[in-house]
Amino acid sequence: MHNMKLFDLHCDTATRLLAENQGLYDNGFHVSLKKSSYLSRYAQVMAIWTDKRLTDSEGYERFFEVIKNLENEANINKNSVKIVRNSKELKDCITLGITPLIVSVEDARILENDIKRLYILHKYGVRALTLNWYGITCIGGAHDTDIGLTDFGKQVVEECFRLGIVPDVSHCSFKGTSDALEIAQAHSKPLIASHSDSYSVNPHTRNLQDNDFITISKLGGLVGINLCPSHLNLSGSAKLCDIIRHIEHYMALGGENTVAMGCDLDGTNLPNGFSDISDLYKIANELQRLNYSNELTDKLFYQNAFNFFTNNI
Repeated sequence: MHNMKLFDLHCDTATRLLAENQGLYDNGFHVSLKKSSYLSRYAQVMAIWTDKRLTDSEGYERFFEVIKNLENEANINKNSVKIVRNSKELKDCITLGITPLIVSVEDARILENDIKRLYILHKYGVRALTLNWYGITCIGGAHDTDIGLTDFGKQVVEECFRLGIVPDVSHCSFKGTSDALEIAQAHSKPLIASHSDSYSVNPHTRNLQDNDFITISKLGGLVGINLCPSHLNLSGSAKLCDIIRHIEHYMALGGENTVAMGCDLDGTNLPNGFSDISDLYKIANELQRLNYSNELTDKLFYQNAFNFFTNNI
């Protein structure tokens, strides 16, 4: 696809930059500014993930180390990248041809039952919050459980809507997703599943059920296509046709304005034929071979996410 744009909802590069002492411009990871330079426009939600080996409080401290390192990398590369905190900064970056980075936190257990920590994360630029990652926490149960949101978890979702932090239900249990959507519906506010494939296509508990996809869509939210092979195909091995199957299913549910890319780069191994961000054009090319228009392909890869974040941060 010529003139390809990408607005990706989830990568784990920020955490790896610090852990492995590499730079954002050029590194051995899936995502670097050098590898993404073929894109005519590029925006990235950078997740700060908490390793399950860390306690909740250690994870909270690690957040500050990772964000400080990411800010430093953004400063080193200030002519080509900027951490943005609101829609004006996001739009200004696009006008200037600079890559905007939106900071998210993956695994809200680092709040440790203290809502004041959410305000601090917001002050440090966090604009999306993946509620769960694994197991049972102060927020509720992840996809490996059947536990919904705790009272504190529900309070966090409410406060996210008030502050302008986008709640993210990827990794939530089915019950937790349902609880978060109930709050979203009560407030008529959208949320996202930043990196969640379709449960109907591949019945992995990390994937999203059709009724939840439809509710997210009706609220004006986003669902990002995840490239994790086991989420695409239960065999644990996936290829391009598996990615397309999930996109096509979501499109059949009316997802034209909802589907985005949430590739989980630097957080997973990739399907056969994909090495890093520089291979994502293969998905766009295949969609166009299947008669997706330039406009529709652009919506899935860029415009849906751009529209969402310009309206919600």
